Amino acid sequence: MLTSVLIGSRPNWPDGQTLTSPSGTISASLGALYLDHPTAALSMLEQVKGLSGVSDAYIRKDGLVVIVMSGSTALTWGAATILRDLLGFTGDRTAATSHVADVQSVLLWVPLRKDQPGPDGLIDDEGETRNLIDVSAGRNGEQVTVLFAGNKERLWRWTYVPKAKFKTADEEPAEYRAFFQEVLVPTKRFLVYRGVDMDDSDTDPASYSSPFGPYQADMQKMSAKLEVRRSRGFERVDRLFDIDVEAVKVAEYA
Repeated sequence: MLTSVLIGSRPNWPDGQTLTSPSGTISASLGALYLDHPTAALSMLEQVKGLSGVSDAYIRKDGLVVIVMSGSTALTWGAATILRDLLGFTGDRTAATSHVADVQSVLLWVPLRKDQPGPDGLIDDEGETRNLIDVSAGRNGEQVTVLFAGNKERLWRWTYVPKAKFKTADEEPAEYRAFFQEVLVPTKRFLVYRGVDMDDSDTDPASYSSPFGPYQADMQKMSAKLEVRRSRGFERVDRLFDIDVEAVKVAEYA
């Protein structure tokens, strides 16, 4: 199923994010890491893949992270667990040629829906510039305008999102609720990929490229409380939901 894929980041990457098997430390030379990113220095998965004894690390079409070893090797985490948790693992693993995460990363959201056209520019635009201006008027009515640098803004919209991808009583990491709490409300940067083939029952590697962004959620427009908007025709049941993310285009971590 073709869908949008949102990948978030962890700024202020902490020291001490290590593995003891395979042995190594995951650091962030630019101060932050996304779950995945086209730039290796900003990609958690690329950093893991660079460890000796790891041959690959990727996101499957079902949303789970896979770490592939060069041979049968245990996966053992260091004392600090931020890296482990963000990759979706909950503990150590005995020797195997590959290790699949227990849950989906909270830095990943897959609505299983394509984004819908919004009012902020063309479909393939990253956003429309909101001009920041200061206007004053003289006694004769003549206006003087000072134009400051503007920001590109975009409303990302998904409709008829399944309940399992929005919010459930179990509060699973794969839900929008988790991404909302972990990435959007604290205005961490995120990327949006469009038209990605994903499927909850498919264990093949996902393929995605050419992201939109990076963005931050515009929390001046969005509520810090999760809004529940049932989709048209399903107003009386908790089955399908509409989700809007107000986003501002920002500079990348550097």
